[in-house]
Amino acid sequence: MLRFILATACLALCSAALHAQTAMHVWEVREIELRAAHPYANPYTDVDGRLDLQGSGFSQRVYGFWDGGDTFRVRVVATASGDWKWTNGSNQPSDTGLNGKSGAFTARQWTDAVKALNPNRRGFLRSTANGHALQDADGTPFFLTGDTGLAGATWRLPPIGRQAGANYQPGSGGWIPNGAYRFTWYNPRTGEWQASSTLTADARGEFEPPRFPGGQDAAGADWAAKIVLGGRGGN
Repeated sequence: MLRFILATACLALCSAALHAQTAMHVWEVREIELRAAHPYANPYTDVDGRLDLQGSGFSQRVYGFWDGGDTFRVRVVATASGDWKWTNGSNQPSDTGLNGKSGAFTARQWTDAVKALNPNRRGFLRSTANGHALQDADGTPFFLTGDTGLAGATWRLPPIGRQAGANYQPGSGGWIPNGAYRFTWYNPRTGEWQASSTLTADARGEFEPPRFPGGQDAAGADWAAKIVLGGRGGN
């Protein structure tokens, strides 16, 4: 009886450990390591290692990379919850380390609380049905915003090829002289557009952009702006 109880306890613990090793979340990278059984003069060019990955509504071939020595790796992601399985192969059919292997894992969804803290848990970016915007894999709207060095010639400095005067003040330059623009703030955190205002560039093609909504400063705000030539009225 004691042996039966011990054997049952061991089986339960081993099963729990195996599940912990094979369980993962969706949109979480899983790296599968493979070891070549044969040496290669140039593994980088001589070997094409791959996995055939199958899961819920998914069946694709995923190629790996050489990671030095006899090690090859393939990185996969589960795009939906449920059971997933893989088999490996390569262009070197006689290599038992790179062919004939298989494995499986189970993917589960992230909680809403985790996705609220980390939007990357919502999945890969894709275009909306009309192709006009971006969204996460779960359909959540995604607004891409960022800064580049291109703004340096217009926002803080005069346009390229023009010397700044002695009394030059940073502003927004490079616009059409005396042109009218519709300026609209956008809040990427909430997905809301603010009320539009009309700005008119001066004779030098410069205008002073309005302050951040609510009097926020640049360091504490995540605001984007849309500026449209000749635009008037609301969004």
